[in-house]
Amino acid sequence: ALGFGESPGPLLFDTYEMVGGLVRAGFTRGQAAAVVAVVRGRVEARVGEVRGAMLTKGDLENDAYLFRAALGELRMEMQMTRKNDQSLLESQSAAVSREIESLFQRTNDQIANLRSDIAIEMNNHRHDSGLVMKGMDMELHELATKYQMLMGEMKTDIEAIKLGSIRRGLITVVMTALFLSAVFWGPRMVKRVKKEEVEAVVEPVADDVVDDVVDDVADTGVGYRDFSHLDIRYQPTTGSDDWIDATELASEEGDSQTSSTFWKH
Repeated sequence: ALGFGESPGPLLFDTYEMVGGLVRAGFTRGQAAAVVAVVRGRVEARVGEVRGAMLTKGDLENDAYLFRAALGELRMEMQMTRKNDQSLLESQSAAVSREIESLFQRTNDQIANLRSDIAIEMNNHRHDSGLVMKGMDMELHELATKYQMLMGEMKTDIEAIKLGSIRRGLITVVMTALFLSAVFWGPRMVKRVKKEEVEAVVEPVADDVVDDVVDDVADTGVGYRDFSHLDIRYQPTTGSDDWIDATELASEEGDSQTSSTFWKH
C-alpha cells in the first residue's frame, strides 16, 4: 500500500491486467492482488539492482573521457616505448654492426695472417724439402761415386787376378817346360858334360889305333853306327881306374863322330 502523497512510480507491467487474469484463473481478488504485489516488488527490486549497477550518461561520458585520456596516455607511452625500443634496437643494431664489422675485420686480419703464416710455412717446407732433396741427391751421388770406385776396384782386382792367373799359368808352363826339358835333356847333358870332361883329361889316341878299331868294326859287318857288341874301352891318362866305353861315345857322336879321335891310357 502507498502512503499519503507518494506516487506509485512508473509501472513496469500492467498490474490490473495481471490481476484480472489471475481472478479468471481461479484466484480470489485478494490473492491475485497479493501475487501481483509480490511480483511487482521482485521486479522493482531487480530493476533497482540493475539500475544501481548501470552508469548514468554523465558517468558514461566521464568514464569515456577517462578512457580516452588513458588510451592517449597509453598510446603516448607505447610510442615513447616504441621510440625508446627503436632507439635501443638501433643502438644495439649499430653496436652489433660495429661488432660484426670488427669481427669481419679481425677475421680478415686473421685470414691474412694465416695466409702469410701458411705461405711462410710452405716456403720453409719447400726450402726444407729442397735441402732434403739436395742431401738425398748428394748421398745418391756419393753412393754412385762409391759404387763406381768399388766397381773400379773390383775391375782392378779382377784384372790383377787375371794377370796373376796368367802369370802363374806362364810360370807353371815355364816350370813344366823346364821340368820336361830337364827330364828329357838332363841325361844327355850329363853325358855331354862327362864327355867334355873326358876330352879334357885324356890324350888323343894314335891314328893307327883308330884305323884298327874302324877295321875291326867293318869286319863285324854291323856298320860304324852300331858299336854295342864291341868291347872297346879306354882308360884316362890321369891314372884313374875308370874305363870309358868307346862304343857309347861312338854311338852318341853319330855320323859326325865316326872319324873322331879316341883316347887310351
